[in-house]
Amino acid sequence: MGSCWSTIPSLQSGVAFVQIYRVELGDKEKYELIKFPGGELHVRVHEKLMPDIVAADVVAVTARITCSEQVIETLLLCDALRQDSDRAISLILPYLPYGRADRRFSGGDCFGVATFARLINSANVTPITLDAHSAQGLQHFERIQDLPSNHFIQQAFDDFSKYNSGGKGTNRGDEEPASGNEGPASGDEETDSGAEGPAPLTLLFPDKGARQRYEAVSSNYENVLHCSKERNLLTGKLKGFKVPELSEFKTKKVLLVDDICDGGGTFNGIADSLKEYGLELALYVTHGIFSKGFSEISNRFKRIYTTDSFARNRASDLPGMEKLTVYPTQDFFLQSLSKLQEFSTAS
Repeated sequence: MGSCWSTIPSLQSGVAFVQIYRVELGDKEKYELIKFPGGELHVRVHEKLMPDIVAADVVAVTARITCSEQVIETLLLCDALRQDSDRAISLILPYLPYGRADRRFSGGDCFGVATFARLINSANVTPITLDAHSAQGLQHFERIQDLPSNHFIQQAFDDFSKYNSGGKGTNRGDEEPASGNEGPASGDEETDSGAEGPAPLTLLFPDKGARQRYEAVSSNYENVLHCSKERNLLTGKLKGFKVPELSEFKTKKVLLVDDICDGGGTFNGIADSLKEYGLELALYVTHGIFSKGFSEISNRFKRIYTTDSFARNRASDLPGMEKLTVYPTQDFFLQSLSKLQEFSTAS
């Protein structure tokens, strides 16, 4: 089989394996994207691929959506792959678009995630995402599976525990994510062979809500703390952070954990508040948008860990990129698709 195929064990009775045909949004080797003079998009899957698509048990579309035009492209691609059949389409959304727009924030606002959910529901696909920002937002989808990020948090925990701050990390930011069955890759150097082993580590969350959000994973660790944010009651803007007392930190190494890093202001503010403690800080976020780059955040954290859920500029010459470790998610999602097929059939 070519690189567009994956074969995974089936959870269904009497079926040994599930054959998955994979298509990535933007893969022009599999389809053509046409834009008409009037501005409309049109998707045409290459006809020579249709026999393979028809033969697949599941067609999996992975869409790392970074602009609203790609929402339409995704819907058109799913339709072109299905044609007029009842073919099962699994839509992998590593980062859930509009996931943070889970309410009307003020009068006159649109309801972003509800509108996006209606579009996805109308496409008759089975969506799967990772560490969605809002459980409230997920309620608008007729069928969706939100996978927890515990696996990647554990990977970051292990990597930073072994990280030798005196050495240099390896830049994963300019590499393609690993494929096949290699699993998440680490960009950290381990401690010297003469060391006693991984250093103890504290998990730190930016607020109580984040700690509760990751309760299933944080309950597995001995040292867990959280901060709190102070906001201007009139403007809603952050004006400061309350961090735990130094005596509460039982380890020198601290891993700050959250779901999304956009501009990084929250994490930079927490790091600044902890500066006088002399701790070694690392950051894990499932979705690394990094809209303001890596320069500021890399000045405050020894290492930055994220997944490849968000399509972003990964040029190796960006300041701070040498501290970034990116964990691939493809195998993680594919291992869930057999269960998803069963879930979709039951729905």
